[in-house]
Amino acid sequence: MIAIMSILHNLVNQFELGKLVLQSGQGLFQLGDTVSRMHVVTKGEVVLERYSASGVRLILQRARAGDIIASHRFLRKAIIAALRRFLL
Repeated sequence: MIAIMSILHNLVNQFELGKLVLQSGQGLFQLGDTVSRMHVVTKGEVVLERYSASGVRLILQRARAGDIIASHRFLRKAIIAALRRFLL
């Protein structure tokens, strides 16, 4: 897992990055959104959460400075692309 995260950080560093500042409680993306970017937390904390069918809040991840966040689908594609570049 550490090797994959290192590969992802290297991959992120190859992209032109913009800066996005979120206010407390502001959403980054919603379930079902097409996510086309990874985000690197530089300050503070971002909580990835979902709500169960009964309305119970489920915390999936707490991302802090240096952590990468994105949808699972996007991360899976990014990891596969990074591994292909790394292994070929």
